[in-house]
Amino acid sequence: PRRTTPPPDEFAVDDMAQPSPTPQGPEEVYRVWVGQYDQRDAAEDMVLELQAAGIQAVVVSDGRFYRAQVGAYTSRERALAMAEEVNLKGYGVIVRH
Repeated sequence: PRRTTPPPDEFAVDDMAQPSPTPQGPEEVYRVWVGQYDQRDAAEDMVLELQAAGIQAVVVSDGRFYRAQVGAYTSRERALAMAEEVNLKGYGVIVRH
C-alpha cells in the first residue's frame, strides 16, 4: 500500500535553517520536500506516488532521515512556485532554506 499525504491548507517555509552548500559553491539553496521518513522504503513509496501524479521527485538523505525532494533552487520565488504547484496537487510541502 502506498502512503498518501492528506491535502494541506498551506505549506511550510523554514527560513531559520542554515543555507546548504551546492556542488558549485556555498550558494543559498531552497529545497522543496514532500515528507521526511526514518525508512528509505517509505520515502521511495512517496517518490513513486509523486511521479504517478506527474511530479518529478527523488529520495535524498542526510544520513539520518530520507526525504522525497521535488526540487532544489537558488531562487526563493522558484522554490515557492514549485511548492505551490505540488501543494495544489494535494501534497503537504516543506521549503527548507
